[in-house]
Amino acid sequence: MNDAGWLDDAEQELWRNLLRITVELPSAIEAQLKRDAGVSYLDFRVLGSLSEAPSGTRTMSELAARMSVSIARLSVAVGRLERRSWVQREQNPDDGRATDVVLTESGRAHLEAHVVAHVQQLRRLVFEAIDPAWQAEFSEMLGRVLGTIGRDPCARFGSDARTARPAAYAADWSPLTGPRAVGNS
Repeated sequence: MNDAGWLDDAEQELWRNLLRITVELPSAIEAQLKRDAGVSYLDFRVLGSLSEAPSGTRTMSELAARMSVSIARLSVAVGRLERRSWVQREQNPDDGRATDVVLTESGRAHLEAHVVAHVQQLRRLVFEAIDPAWQAEFSEMLGRVLGTIGRDPCARFGSDARTARPAAYAADWSPLTGPRAVGNS
């Protein structure tokens, strides 16, 4: 960093590339999923996260944390999936205040029918561009950045202390759902 507090040229280039990736990569993934599977990236991630659960069931709160989205945004996505009979909502048997989201057989079939094309797109866009020898190191670096974000409670959900919550993000990433582990550091 220089004396004025500005980013130097190398930092500026890295920052601009990170910003472009945060916009362009999700857009490219979204376009492929809408074209091939008829769903948004968030919808596909919900199906994927449910498929990874042993029972095909997760609470709305758990899904929201895994997706890094608000309950309200998740509720809209789950509503779209419900209308297609790919998920159903049920009252959680252990906590009457919680709502479970359950993957249906038709939802699992839809996911399985489109996951190969999705993974091929991820390989084309990301993994073919990164030498396999560098992938573990790159993942570890991104995990460190995510960890710093996770330790800043306002970085996740704005400066509203009522909704801010610290979280640590593992570098262990699923191509369907994103971070596999969300917890406190």
